[in-house]
Amino acid sequence: METHVSILHRKLVLLGITPAAWQALSEAVVKVTRPKGRSLPYLMGDFFFVTDGLLKQEYVINNTPAIERFLDNGTPCFITWSDQQQDFEALEDSVLLKITAADLRGLKQAHPLLNAMFNQLYAEWMELLKKRLELLQGLKKERAAAFRSAFPGLASRIAKKDLARYLAISPGYLSGNL
Repeated sequence: METHVSILHRKLVLLGITPAAWQALSEAVVKVTRPKGRSLPYLMGDFFFVTDGLLKQEYVINNTPAIERFLDNGTPCFITWSDQQQDFEALEDSVLLKITAADLRGLKQAHPLLNAMFNQLYAEWMELLKKRLELLQGLKKERAAAFRSAFPGLASRIAKKDLARYLAISPGYLSGNL
């Protein structure tokens, strides 16, 4: 687990974490592994950090599945919806670090600096949604190229049907515009 925790540590060092805050946070971290094709169990308010692999965040709207984000190595993940309204499925064997909602609240109270750090991580999490919305505003024929530009190397790791769903185009249309 040490190598996975060190990935999160490096990220938080860049955000200015103190040794005391890191010590407390590292004691609350739990390693979670998800084999390819399996969903991630979670509760409202949980925090995850992807250290290896790839997942998709999917939800159903008007009886149609939609992919909101892809979570790659180094991606923070905040569970902001109530249970079972969304699914996080591993597209590759994946390793995540988890801090429960209760532990995160306690850490933020004991170490107020963590509030600002987790706000920055949350902004990064929301930036993924912003990028998707920007892609959807583009012409359908340009979305695949714009995705490859925004997320270099990621398209080759994602099934065409998932990429098409993320870009809100049909798989056939995507194949003709790759």
